[in-house]
Amino acid sequence: MAGNDEFRLHSISVMIIAEHHNPSMLNKSFLLSENIVPSDWSDDEFVTTSDMAFVKYPNGITLFVDQNRLVFSKEMDSPITQIDNSQIYDLTSKYVGKQSDIPYKKLGLNYAISIIRDNPKQWLTKQFANPKFHDQNLHVQSKFVIPLADSTLNLTFQDGAVPRSGKNVDNGIRIGCNFHYDGPFESVDVLRQKITERTGVKEKINHYLDDFVGA
Repeated sequence: MAGNDEFRLHSISVMIIAEHHNPSMLNKSFLLSENIVPSDWSDDEFVTTSDMAFVKYPNGITLFVDQNRLVFSKEMDSPITQIDNSQIYDLTSKYVGKQSDIPYKKLGLNYAISIIRDNPKQWLTKQFANPKFHDQNLHVQSKFVIPLADSTLNLTFQDGAVPRSGKNVDNGIRIGCNFHYDGPFESVDVLRQKITERTGVKEKINHYLDDFVGA
């Protein structure tokens, strides 16, 4: 089976769909006064308008809000075992907790992962295509929708360049894991609990990557 040390985690993002997000709330004063980000964080880029707001920090964390979407993300290049070790969960939970009057509709927990294979196109073809195509050098993009007890896992595979040791290599397989939660949520506390606890997320990623990637 593919060991966890073969997989690399490149980003974690939390997306929340809502009616009437208030982008103007994503400003330096609010983030600091409400203790959403530490006081010693300095930003690389900060834009706030009535329609959207965007902030990027040197530690790889990016915050984005428009009127319908909130996307807080963390860029990284780490072992997959670090899925739970990200500030982005607590940061998102704090932010939405300060705006409990917004009707939050959907939640997505997203993970960008990669693995190296000698011939990724051929590997994907053999893994997911009819045997009559196995000898062809196809560009394969595969998506699987897996119903879970409290969410839906959307799992995608495609070949492409992936980062390794500070540079991009071409023989990679990019894997997207999206856990989709439908609302509306009973309260903002229920939404925050799903973000901070992430019940079964790490275990399900390990399980399905083993099932789909295999030996």
